[in-house]
Amino acid sequence: MAEEAGKQAGLLGEYQGYTPDTDLDRACELFQAKYGYLPLNTFTTAGAILAGPIGARRRSLAARAEAVKPITPEAARQLVMEFEGAPWVT
Repeated sequence: MAEEAGKQAGLLGEYQGYTPDTDLDRACELFQAKYGYLPLNTFTTAGAILAGPIGARRRSLAARAEAVKPITPEAARQLVMEFEGAPWVT
């Protein structure tokens, strides 16, 4: 039952949890420092901020942008953060 609810919410795979008082940008920074890439998704719940999935294969930024339709403000923010952190952007 919990697994099905997670799938409906888009939670496929394992996620790193942070306390609910953690700033979303800080959670992304901590996730990147630990796993070496920005999380594909972040979710805010009553008890935690979830970032992940952990170990997800990275798709190109363009492929990820195309896959998110309609794009939510949160997904757009994550894509921009990843683009701004790309080595070719100066």
